[in-house]
Amino acid sequence: MSEERRDNLDAMLIFVIGLASAILILDLIVAATALTYTLENRREERQVVGQPIKEKANSLNDQRALLLGYGIVDPDKQRVRIPIQRAMELYAEQQAAPTPETEP
Repeated sequence: MSEERRDNLDAMLIFVIGLASAILILDLIVAATALTYTLENRREERQVVGQPIKEKANSLNDQRALLLGYGIVDPDKQRVRIPIQRAMELYAEQQAAPTPETEP
């Protein structure tokens, strides 16, 4: 009976199934490793690279607030800050107004 069982084993089928299983396991290991590295790189980018971008955005917002808002620059010298648009309007008015030297 054991002789019959040995004769009925399909060695080639067993080899093919074993080889396919080994290739499948190897592919799964490579895919898991690649996924791990990808996720780690994304996490690192968010922590390291994303931080300066937030700081630049905050810096740009601060600069925008300085250009668009009113404020006191130096109270001792009575210097104030006005929005850039208003400063350009005042400058244009000064340039358009006749000065005492140009009046006849």
